Amino acid sequence: MNPSPASASSPAAAATAFWTDFQATKAQLTDRIGQLQRAVATSSPPQAHTLLQALFQDIVLLEGRVTQALVYLPPYDERNYKVQLQELKEAVKALKAQIAPRPKFGFSRRHTPTVPSPTSTPSATVCSPTSPTPGHLLVASSNPLGTQDRADSGPDAALVVQDVQDSVRTLEPLSISSTFASSPTVCKVQRCRNAVVNLVPTQGNIRSLQLTHLTRCVILVGPVDGSVYLEHCTQCV
Repeated sequence: MNPSPASASSPAAAATAFWTDFQATKAQLTDRIGQLQRAVATSSPPQAHTLLQALFQDIVLLEGRVTQALVYLPPYDERNYKVQLQELKEAVKALKAQIAPRPKFGFSRRHTPTVPSPTSTPSATVCSPTSPTPGHLLVASSNPLGTQDRADSGPDAALVVQDVQDSVRTLEPLSISSTFASSPTVCKVQRCRNAVVNLVPTQGNIRSLQLTHLTRCVILVGPVDGSVYLEHCTQCV
């Protein structure tokens, strides 16, 4: 490409001269790209990469000349030059992809997964029951009036459920004496922790209910004829 026509008499004349020079250089680059494309289509020439690199360098030089000429080129011509330069770059990029060596095709070998043979059979571990601790599952009690329950006698007889921990205590009608079954009585639940006390089977024969010193307990009860007294109960329902 000839030197930039900076010595032209006017910017318009300089732009016209640069346009003519640019088109001539672009035509030469396009012809070189076409020749290399035809050569690659038949057989890859040994100097293809060298010729391709020279083409790219000449396009970069032409782009630099356009940048220098922006001082007198109108905005429309500037955009037009950039579009044509981009077309040259795309043609070189496509030619580079065509020249690049293609990976060889091959069948991948399938690997058969090996299954390890069992060496030993895990034996079942039998855990012996231990004493219940807070936070463990509650164990249902089959004795409604166990060792920790008692039925007081006398005029102020009361049914007492006490010291139940980490278990479920259910009072059944058959376990209540005839004295309690004939008339409502007082029921006391005291000093229990992490327990469920089921008083529903008493069938409403409760005159009053006293709940004292209970921690994290659930009390299930039906209708109560009189009052319900609570004292020192923590996290209970």
